Amino acid sequence: AIASEKDKAKERPSTAVEGRTLSLTEAVWWLLNFPYVELCSHYIHINTGFKQDRGGVIKHERQRVRPGNQAEEVSAIMARHALHFPPVRQYTDAQRLTIVDSNTSNITVDSVSIFSSRPPELKFLNTLVDYFECVVRLPIPKSAQNDAEGNPVNPQQALLNISIPDCPWIDGFDKQIRIIPAQLPRVRQCAVAYRDNVARYSLAERQLVGNIIEHIIDPLLGQQPPQGLFDRFIFQGNRKPHVAVLSNPLPRYADRFLLHIVLSLGNFHTEVDLFAVNHLRQSFQLAGLVQDSNNPTEQEVYTILRRYILSQLLYLPGGTTSFDKHLIDARDALRSLLLGGELQFYTTPLVLRNEMTEAASTALQQRTAESKRAMAEALHFFSNPIYQLPSIDDLTNATQSLPLDWRPEIRRGDTQTLESFQEQQVALDLGLQAIDLFCSGQRAFIPAPVLLGPPGSGKSHVTAHWGAYALAKGLNTIVTSVASERAAALGGEHIHLVFSIPVTSALSSRIVAERALTRLARDPVKMQWLRSIRVIIHEEIGTEGAELLDVQNKILQFLHNSPLPFGGVLIMGSGDPNQLPPIKQTLLWTSPSIICTTRLFMLNHFVRSSTDQNLQEVLTLFQKLQPSEDDIQRIQDLIREHCRFAPNWSSVPSEALQIFGHRQAEQEAVSRQLDRVQQDQTVVKVTINSQDQYTLDGGQVWLPVTQERIRINMNRKLQPPQTITLYVGAVMRFTCNDTSARRAFHQSQLCVVRQLPENEGSFTVRVAPPGRRNIPRTEQEFIDQGWQELTISKVFTIPQRLEGTMKVRREQYPIRHYIASTIHKVMGDTLGMVATEISDRRSAYKLWLKSQLYVIISRVRAMAHIYFVGNIAETMNAVRTLLAQSTQWDGYVRHVVGILTGGALAPPVIQLNIRPFRPRDTPIPADIRGYVYIIVSTEHTSVSYIGQTENLRRRIDEHNSRSGTRFTALAQFQPWALLAYILVVTVVDGWQAYEQREVDERLVE
Repeated sequence: AIASEKDKAKERPSTAVEGRTLSLTEAVWWLLNFPYVELCSHYIHINTGFKQDRGGVIKHERQRVRPGNQAEEVSAIMARHALHFPPVRQYTDAQRLTIVDSNTSNITVDSVSIFSSRPPELKFLNTLVDYFECVVRLPIPKSAQNDAEGNPVNPQQALLNISIPDCPWIDGFDKQIRIIPAQLPRVRQCAVAYRDNVARYSLAERQLVGNIIEHIIDPLLGQQPPQGLFDRFIFQGNRKPHVAVLSNPLPRYADRFLLHIVLSLGNFHTEVDLFAVNHLRQSFQLAGLVQDSNNPTEQEVYTILRRYILSQLLYLPGGTTSFDKHLIDARDALRSLLLGGELQFYTTPLVLRNEMTEAASTALQQRTAESKRAMAEALHFFSNPIYQLPSIDDLTNATQSLPLDWRPEIRRGDTQTLESFQEQQVALDLGLQAIDLFCSGQRAFIPAPVLLGPPGSGKSHVTAHWGAYALAKGLNTIVTSVASERAAALGGEHIHLVFSIPVTSALSSRIVAERALTRLARDPVKMQWLRSIRVIIHEEIGTEGAELLDVQNKILQFLHNSPLPFGGVLIMGSGDPNQLPPIKQTLLWTSPSIICTTRLFMLNHFVRSSTDQNLQEVLTLFQKLQPSEDDIQRIQDLIREHCRFAPNWSSVPSEALQIFGHRQAEQEAVSRQLDRVQQDQTVVKVTINSQDQYTLDGGQVWLPVTQERIRINMNRKLQPPQTITLYVGAVMRFTCNDTSARRAFHQSQLCVVRQLPENEGSFTVRVAPPGRRNIPRTEQEFIDQGWQELTISKVFTIPQRLEGTMKVRREQYPIRHYIASTIHKVMGDTLGMVATEISDRRSAYKLWLKSQLYVIISRVRAMAHIYFVGNIAETMNAVRTLLAQSTQWDGYVRHVVGILTGGALAPPVIQLNIRPFRPRDTPIPADIRGYVYIIVSTEHTSVSYIGQTENLRRRIDEHNSRSGTRFTALAQFQPWALLAYILVVTVVDGWQAYEQREVDERLVE
């Protein structure tokens, strides 16, 4: 004690200015005297957690008590003993312990302890909510704390009175208790319920409450309450209602939750009385929540649960999913304690968690091995065999510490030119050097080698060698693409399946990456597998938008906790800038990121069409940005001379794959084939209709679709058809990827029906190896060529938003007929024979990009394998229209790719007559706003004028009536046409001065 006094004397008083720190916005608000918003209620927070977890404010001076019995003296208890109050009006031992513990604590008292220390006359307010919402605690006046001579006295002894109506209510912490006037009826209701509860409360307790009702509460509720009672028991200050705010422990924390239920819903005197038991079920009985703690009933459990839902769970933040989870957790906690007798925690035990961790490690190893084996098998069954490729087992078991002693070599094909072979050797070395540098660890990031070139130049052949070498070096390698079939051809998976990327184009790349990471977090094995990937090969990388590649970049950076591009993973790929662009995304080749993160190499010579010089000439002419009239005529002549033309589809060989630009044309082709099947009575067939459902509440309740309009929209949006006609031998393709657990098929993979379903049950198909397009004729050929037998059943599609809040789903077999295909699905494939129908008049058969026709023609090895159906003249007109199309983006992409591949160093020539935006007929707005506009002379289109106005329509009329400006009034430029305008918030005042200075210099040539 002496040492502590010396230490205290040495303390220097703080010279720091104490006060509240204000934000700048709050200070400005106060200085400008803006109005403040006040709450209409006074909120009292009640922490119902463990006592040691209840927060408080640290007392500045901890109460010092003398050792001995006097350390536990309480003025409230001493006063009532001194005044000889009856036992029913004395504080209990539990209350004394609560008061002493709070007084000796170094933090302020909590709400539950305040409730437990209420005056004995207010025992009938026996719930936390009733007490704090009905009464107010006020300090005792200082005049009552000293006698006439100024000496401190016990304030309770001076104020308390043996007479009930003359005795104020003072709690154990020397605070006066007053009733909020609006809560008097509620207080009386609580008092009456307490007085009438014969089974639970003693006669003396009920008589005391009866006297309070008779002498205090009822007079206060009268027409003219006595002034003395009013001043003594009624709060006369702020009339804001008090609202008790309880803590909200989540039901999954069962121990905290059950204590919270007892304190928040139970009736009790003190917390000490409530939990001085040997089993928590007895606390439920003491709180009046169950009648017999030894035999609680299920009805009592659901009564407690109902009270919890209506008074607390409804107001917990969250949606329907979290509400359902909290409700189930609450029910399980109550049932386990009250009905089962023991508190059960419904989570994974630690010993099982360790076993699951070991199982997850085994699952990760298995998935890694399966991924490497799938790629190794695909490489062995590749259409162009890789020279001296190690065995499947060797490639699967290779590790970075024990790599294979093998380096791939490209062998020259029988019909391959020397130039093509030499450039493939250079391309191969580019990828092998990148892999060697990656394995050496000398550099943190290796720029991604990407092969570019026309169709059939051997890009996939070279990247297959890259992938084989990466496996041989022991690197976990995957192949991916936005086209499932292209990825599966090398044992890979669709890019959305690999990264768990949601299919959406309306969100930013950051949000899409966050959602993908959320999905990955639900599958820790997949997340760890993706984290273990070292090399990712992108097939047809040009069909990926810059946004999609950025999403992958963000995901990999997060998984590897690295700022390096793609988290340091080695990216490789192949593509063709002249083929189809990504759908609704930014062209990858226009993104500046490719300058920093890639190394492009161009393959210029053909391999697939090496035996057909005419096809090579057509493809070369197609690559011209703006082909001349002679070039267009030459392409038309070659197509007319060497391709085949059929008057109708019945003249096309059945083995020719039908390719179209629109799904409508694809569906018409399927309908033609099915009509022939329906008319053939010798074919046994089964027709399956889908079950379509919709929801308006996020998926809680699904209802059958009855409106034909909704079904039509679903057919446009969903892959599975509404009706499927199945027959043995029908060639089908899958409409989705298989589950990540099984992965027996992927989207667009082919299968053949071998058995018809019964009662719309499951049936058997033969699944084609990845990339296989040729259909075997006999069952033995199916087996010899590796077509796996698979049983498929109906599944629900992923719910899709259709309109507003409506989401739809379809239950159907995950297949559709493979009679025809869209152009996007055959990119990168080598096909034996194709057939198409194009027109410049019929919308279903109209192509809108030159690159679409480019893809169709480049799928085969010779032009004789291409069929054009329909009128020859109409077909040639459509070809001419497509060849004449070009955009500024095409020229820019050619320029950028040319620079990065070393093939174009001259600055690009911007063609002003080519605009990347589609012209649009739209009325000139007549409202008065702010506009900046450009008009063009219709007589001299190289002359333009830029101006601003508040009323655009009126200003255009003024220019054409020669009352606009001196420049636009010149007769040789009349009339003027509006080219473009920009809507602005306000008209810039300074524009008039600029316009006057430059009015004579608006001639733009």
